[in-house]
Amino acid sequence: MRKNSRMMRLYLKRAAAAAVAAALTVTLACTAPSGRAFAEENAAVKSGAAGESQPGLENKEKKAEKDQKNSKEESVYVIADASGAAKKIIVSDWLKNPEARKSIEDVSDLDGIENIKGDEVFTAGKDHALTWNAEGKDIYYQGTTERELPVTVKIIYELDGKEVTPQELAGKSGHVKMTFRYENNAVKAVEMNGEKTQVKVPFAVVSGVVLPTEHFSNVTVTNGKCISEGENQIAVGVAMPGLRESLNLEDGADELQDIELPESVEVEADVENFELEMTMTLVMNHLLEGLEDGGSLDFSRLGDAAAELTDASEQLQNGSNELLDGILTLDGKAVDFRGGASELLSGIREYTDGVAAAASGAGQLSDGAQSAVNGAAELQAGAQSALEGAGQLESGVQGLVSGAGQVDSGAQSAASGASQVNEGAQQLKQGASQVAAGASQVNEGAQQLKGGAVQVSSGAAQVDEGVQKLSSMLDAMGSQLQKQIEGYQQQLAELQEKEQQLAAGLKTVSEGIAQLDAGLSGVNQGIAGLEQIMENGGNLTEEQQTQYIGLLKQKVQLQEQKDSLQDKQDELAANKEQLAAGAGKLSGAVEALAAVSGQLSDPETAEQLRQLAEGTARLRSGTSDLSEGISKLAENTPALQEGANSLAGGTSDLAAGTEDLAGGTKTLAEGTGSLNQGSKTLAGGVSSLKSGLQTLAGGTVSLKEGLFQLAAGSMSLEEGTNALHAASQALLDGAVQLKDGTDQLKEGTGQLAEGAEQLRDGIVKFDEEGISRITELLSGSLSGLTDRLEALKEADKSYNSFTSLPEGMEGSVKFIIRTESIKAE
Repeated sequence: MRKNSRMMRLYLKRAAAAAVAAALTVTLACTAPSGRAFAEENAAVKSGAAGESQPGLENKEKKAEKDQKNSKEESVYVIADASGAAKKIIVSDWLKNPEARKSIEDVSDLDGIENIKGDEVFTAGKDHALTWNAEGKDIYYQGTTERELPVTVKIIYELDGKEVTPQELAGKSGHVKMTFRYENNAVKAVEMNGEKTQVKVPFAVVSGVVLPTEHFSNVTVTNGKCISEGENQIAVGVAMPGLRESLNLEDGADELQDIELPESVEVEADVENFELEMTMTLVMNHLLEGLEDGGSLDFSRLGDAAAELTDASEQLQNGSNELLDGILTLDGKAVDFRGGASELLSGIREYTDGVAAAASGAGQLSDGAQSAVNGAAELQAGAQSALEGAGQLESGVQGLVSGAGQVDSGAQSAASGASQVNEGAQQLKQGASQVAAGASQVNEGAQQLKGGAVQVSSGAAQVDEGVQKLSSMLDAMGSQLQKQIEGYQQQLAELQEKEQQLAAGLKTVSEGIAQLDAGLSGVNQGIAGLEQIMENGGNLTEEQQTQYIGLLKQKVQLQEQKDSLQDKQDELAANKEQLAAGAGKLSGAVEALAAVSGQLSDPETAEQLRQLAEGTARLRSGTSDLSEGISKLAENTPALQEGANSLAGGTSDLAAGTEDLAGGTKTLAEGTGSLNQGSKTLAGGVSSLKSGLQTLAGGTVSLKEGLFQLAAGSMSLEEGTNALHAASQALLDGAVQLKDGTDQLKEGTGQLAEGAEQLRDGIVKFDEEGISRITELLSGSLSGLTDRLEALKEADKSYNSFTSLPEGMEGSVKFIIRTESIKAE
């Protein structure tokens, strides 16, 4: 029972260690500055190695079998406030398609589903059914939901022993305590001993937080560990909420009650000017998937084992009684045997003294010859081992030469990629400057358009007033109307010119977006070059690791800048359409006024006046639309100018970073070339060493043959004397030992009799106080634990998706909860 409880405790520790390793990866990787970037970064990770299941918890054969079937791997990203309350839940699903099916059947009730890694589309059916047009590929998609999380986290902050809110804690100094409390909400109904009962799905919850040494010191973690990493300290803790309750350990045996299954995590530190970027919490299940796979926790035969243990105890008691009877008989016969042994020893001593002198000389000669033979054999074996080692060394050096060549090739690819990234960054920097200049022109033009709109509106009012006085001022009105038409035509020309300027600005923005795409392509090439080194089995230097992280951050920054410019491009396009519509209406009004002016002298004056009134109405409508469009343009142009300036600054930083990357990859390429040449030189030296060892091995064979002949002669001389000496000496030694042994035998039989009696009494006591108690325990507390473990395994196995799974498809799910930052205003 103790063995099984220890094994279960060790297994839970291994599960916790695997969870901590996964949480450390997430804590260090997921540091994007916004919720959108957080989701995009993790979605990108899903397309690579981060899609693996929880390390160390899954049987290798089962995982290999699962990888050959269509399955669904789900990652749930929770964006929470500083206290842990969820604000947004983003679910990223990976539909694995190892059979390369053309279509994949899925079920999902997510909102806003979008394909995040391809152009494949889906067809929606009844009851949230989805059919993806996969064409043999894996599908990566994401959406949002408002479902209740299976595990929720609440973070409580205390400053100098007093509970405070995150906002109150920002910027404060003192002793801070953060308590992560977890609530397991996932309850499953299972059958145990023929009855329905409820248990909580076993989850491992790991929370991590990065604490800069600038603000935090004397960090301690309850149910976790603190790890130093440069200028930061990473505090990580693990808990298993609800597992102790589901196992009912409080009502079990003492050996089970001391199993530690933490329900919360506490982090304490001394703080100066408190601020916190975020906390990360990883929630995952399948903790009990490995139980009984290797037979280490097999409880199925505990009842049979208890019965066998009781039978063995009874047999042990019977055997101890028989042993005591035999030992008492032996003790009585030992006295007679001791007297005969003393007389035999006296006669043998006289015989052996003469034989010893004759055997001495022959023995020395034989010993020397045999030592020489042994030394030759050791020399031969050593030479052969050295020769085999040289062969292994030669094989290893050949592998080193091959690996050095691959590293050299990878370094050259990285250097080429870095150069392309640098060129793209310089082009992007130039394009960003053009975008900023174009935005300035657009802003200036918008202000001029706004003034022109005021003039157009004023002119429309004048036209309307002229129509009212036209009946009495027909002759004078003709001249005045012509002047107004000319003014409107001039304003229309100005509007058309501004429209062309706006079109030029839009073109400049489009060129900037294209240059950003080129920069992103260059950054991706640099990332691919460094990843090629890792795929070829090489390790990145510290400088390459820094460059790799820098490229990833630059990729995120460029993507955000591109998204911002695209938004501004859409707004400017809309404003341009409104401006064009207003200019069209103004042009129609000018044409109407011109027609009216030509008809002022016509006898049908009344009809002409009616047409003039209609023209002024259209003019009013056009100037109103024009004024609205120009106002929207003027409102948006400052935002365009600000975005263009931000783009110019970001591309300058990018250009500087890519220059450093190009220099570093050039140095790496030079170093790998030297490594390649050195490995070839080493291969030549190893070949020479192997040739010399082959010659040495041949010489040791000849030496060993000569020494064998010498040993054969000395052994013939020794045989006669040794045979006699050995027999007599052995006889003497045996007699002495026999005499001593009889004394010891008599003493030992007495002690043995006493010990046998104690053994019999001890076995009886062991059966009463030990075996019986163990039998009761095996059929009692531990039996109940076995039933609950089986029930928990069933609940654990059944929870494989946060949303939904189609029938027959396997799935897995993990949850990543990121809290927002705490900073002083």
